[in-house]
Amino acid sequence: MNLKTTMKALAGLFAPSGCEEQVREYCKKLASRFEVLEDGCGNLLLHKPGIGKRIAYVCGMDERGVFVSHREEDGRLRFCCLGAIRPEDLKDREILFAGGARGVVECDRQNSEQQWISLLTGDVAVGESGIVSGVCTEEESRISGCGVARGACFSVLLALMEQELDQADVWFVFSALYQLGKKGALAALSRIKPERAFFFEPVCTTKKEDCSQVKMGAGAVVKLRDGAFMDYLHLPDKLEGCSVPYQLFVGASAELAGRPAILFGIPSVLLGIPFEEQRYFTQTVDVKDVQSGVDLALELTEAFLYE
Repeated sequence: MNLKTTMKALAGLFAPSGCEEQVREYCKKLASRFEVLEDGCGNLLLHKPGIGKRIAYVCGMDERGVFVSHREEDGRLRFCCLGAIRPEDLKDREILFAGGARGVVECDRQNSEQQWISLLTGDVAVGESGIVSGVCTEEESRISGCGVARGACFSVLLALMEQELDQADVWFVFSALYQLGKKGALAALSRIKPERAFFFEPVCTTKKEDCSQVKMGAGAVVKLRDGAFMDYLHLPDKLEGCSVPYQLFVGASAELAGRPAILFGIPSVLLGIPFEEQRYFTQTVDVKDVQSGVDLALELTEAFLYE
């Protein structure tokens, strides 16, 4: 698999929360060796039966976006946000809708939180969702664009699907509604009940006072604490002598709604792919970190299978 090509393809798919159809179809085309299941939440579950321990690899299919709530008499579209979005970061951004319509976010000069979408092309109905539109570019080993960080995590799972994990009963969970409190993942893991779950999420390199700093190009991220999550598997001990480059992450923020302390009662590992952020929705990812995520997941999986 060419990680760079795959990341670009995935980043270009339209997938605001609740509208993950394009991503599901893309993944199903690569799942000829798997049992394919879909559930009522919109999750895509790929299963490769085995006689060993049951493992689940999880990433989110959806992207932060907007949901049209109503239309003003003058044609302006009011909306609510899907996922964690700062209102100020939407100002003047172009929004793409599923049918190809485009609009731009405008706001009141005196109150930036009073926002609406003015259509540029096409038409949009109440109840439709959209994402921030942008062009994907590449330079050497790095790729930049809207949705690139999501595409990086996806690429890790797709690369793992190519591995021969014969000593395990393996599930790949492509979660819908992940930006909305991991709702799809909760439903999927409640059904699968794996003995170990590996989650893959983007991790921003922007320095914050309440968390440790990570860098691009230094390897995948192992989260020891993030919101309500706490590592109790003693991952630093398991990673002694690890040949794969990685970084440790500790966040000191308060508990976040929708993120149980041990992720739905299943022993879980949170792995992250570092990304740089420009204007909030445009991300840059180094392909070397994505490959590190694949190799690190395989090493931790092997340690679990033989412990």
